[in-house]
Amino acid sequence: MGKTHLMVAIGNFVIDHWNGEPELDRWGNLATRCPIRFEKGPELVVRVRATYSIRDKDNHHEREEDIYNELKGVKLLLLDDVGKEKPSDFTRQLYWSVIDERVTNGLPVVMTCRLPLDELAELMGEDTVDRLYGMARGRIEVLEGKSYRRLKKIA
Repeated sequence: MGKTHLMVAIGNFVIDHWNGEPELDRWGNLATRCPIRFEKGPELVVRVRATYSIRDKDNHHEREEDIYNELKGVKLLLLDDVGKEKPSDFTRQLYWSVIDERVTNGLPVVMTCRLPLDELAELMGEDTVDRLYGMARGRIEVLEGKSYRRLKKIA
């Protein structure tokens, strides 16, 4: 089907046409930030969950706030393979936080998922999917076709 391939092509287009707008970093210095961020949904869930088992004096591990700050304000967020995680209150809260921040700041997200909208709502929450639907102005692309890997017998 090529969902990730298509999403990466969108990312490449954005990078190729980006004019390098400088931004202020967290210290107030001018910096050029990559305009896109690529995240796999299941890995994002694992990363955030892993922050909950950090010992108090452990300064060498990622913190939950750091992960959200990496995603915050990036010009284009690419979320791949959403839906391979187990639905839970945790996944609904995580996706709500990410998507709500994007909607609030008028920033786009491109997402790949094999789930139909009703199952996606179970994973992300009804309100989050409603926000995604609104961001897309109701235009959701459904790719149909056989798996490219199966067609080409790629292991």
